[in-house]
Amino acid sequence: MALEFLYIDTDAHHGDGVQFSFYDDPEVCTVSIHETGRYLFPGTGQVQERGHDKGYGYAYNIPLDAFTEDESFLEAYQTAVTEIAAFLNQM
Repeated sequence: MALEFLYIDTDAHHGDGVQFSFYDDPEVCTVSIHETGRYLFPGTGQVQERGHDKGYGYAYNIPLDAFTEDESFLEAYQTAVTEIAAFLNQM
């Protein structure tokens, strides 16, 4: 199976529903850039959540501290998406 979709979720809350729907699916890569779950519902979205079985390596979480400024958010977004896309192109 080959990667078919790259789903990028950018808001305050972790994209837990989408991530867990495709957690063991190597055809969908999920990327969630969200506020850290230390203080915000649902408390998921740790960097260690990378997928399961055949889907391992197809889930990425970038938790940011509360009140992250726009410039820092954009840098995290650009860096993460660029590096993830480069990695996925090698597969």
